[in-house]
Amino acid sequence: MDRMPPFQIKRVDKPQLVIQGSPIAVEDTKVHINVLLHEREIARFDCLRPSTRLSIESEMIRDSKPYLAEEFIRLLRFTSHPASFFPDDLLAMYPPRFYYLLLERVMAEDILILWGQSLDGNRILPFHNHQIQVVIAPVIHQEAYLIAKNKYSVYLYPRPGKDGIRIYRSDFLDLQRATPPPMTFHSEDVFEVFQLTIAQHLGVPVEAMYPKPVERILDRCPECGGVVQHLGGDAHFCLDCEWDNLALIHIDDF
Repeated sequence: MDRMPPFQIKRVDKPQLVIQGSPIAVEDTKVHINVLLHEREIARFDCLRPSTRLSIESEMIRDSKPYLAEEFIRLLRFTSHPASFFPDDLLAMYPPRFYYLLLERVMAEDILILWGQSLDGNRILPFHNHQIQVVIAPVIHQEAYLIAKNKYSVYLYPRPGKDGIRIYRSDFLDLQRATPPPMTFHSEDVFEVFQLTIAQHLGVPVEAMYPKPVERILDRCPECGGVVQHLGGDAHFCLDCEWDNLALIHIDDF
């Protein structure tokens, strides 16, 4: 999973709790943490040092994050609203200004390159008075998702036993009332909007952002060092030996 999960992971010490309402949250919510997430059998686990037990627990939670990320994407597929990118009118109705943009890895990298960033940076893009953080998400392909930061939370309850430990999880909970619903887009549409916006900012047509490749003209044969004849583009042949880099001509082409 990406180093920046698009949801909050909260550890608790009991299998259920009541979350108090607040100005930005829904009314009091009773949370049941009873879905088995991970388990490990370890002989005499209860006899280990507390620091060792805590280290094992932390490792199990870390190992569970990819599964949580996949489950979160499945949730978004059922709950997200199709929209056009960028949904200014809808977002203007809500106070949040920081959003996660979930993309598959290749598209995420292409979009970051447009902005002069890389996967190793903070991936935060200022756009239409919002801050958008690019997040690489698993099990998605051509879709993209936009969700408010800290909109969703999942609670984890580690339950140690005599000969092992189990970790349970809650459902993903939307506890933020003053946020828009998650939205989904086609990732190519997202790329094209970003591309057009940057081209307009630079005052150039989109085509000018991608210069034509420079023709590579050889003056010596790479095989014998002899004189080569240039035929245009990257096509050459040697006058002194049989070397060439010409494309094969098939009889079916005629």
